[in-house]
Amino acid sequence: MSHKLINRNLDLSQLRDEGYDIEIKAGYLLVKDVPYVNSSKEIKRGTLVSTLSLAGEITVKPDTHVAYLTENIPAIGMGQRY
Repeated sequence: MSHKLINRNLDLSQLRDEGYDIEIKAGYLLVKDVPYVNSSKEIKRGTLVSTLSLAGEITVKPDTHVAYLTENIPAIGMGQRY
């Protein structure tokens, strides 16, 4: 369903077309392989996770702009906020 949903929504397909590795999982948008700098000043890569608000199969304005960054794909709802 993830690919179908991405193809039907301009905002999601734009992210994919710009080279972002995205996935939709259990009502969350995962943007994988996002670079960040950790507290040891090392460049690492993680997954940016935010809720994905839908009306049927169409994306709508999110109820929150909070996002989480994890070093691995999270157990949904679990993540570290930076």
